[in-house]
Amino acid sequence: ERLALARLALPLAGDVLVLHPAMLDSAIQACIGLLMGQDRTVLPFALQSLEVHAPCVPTMWAVIRSHAAAAIEKFDIDL
Repeated sequence: ERLALARLALPLAGDVLVLHPAMLDSAIQACIGLLMGQDRTVLPFALQSLEVHAPCVPTMWAVIRSHAAAAIEKFDIDL
């Protein structure tokens, strides 16, 4: 199991949302850090499930865990 830690921050104060789209996108894109160094082009693009337990705050951390499953690499992301 490989791990990554990413600091996430909303651009400017604006809409107050439970899960801001920019925060979700940043967390998904942070998975690329665990895929660097491979001899192929990768792009995280789908979610299997999503659970929201509390609203996001302007600055958060994402803990990303990698789980290799055949040809598809899966990640768990906790904000």
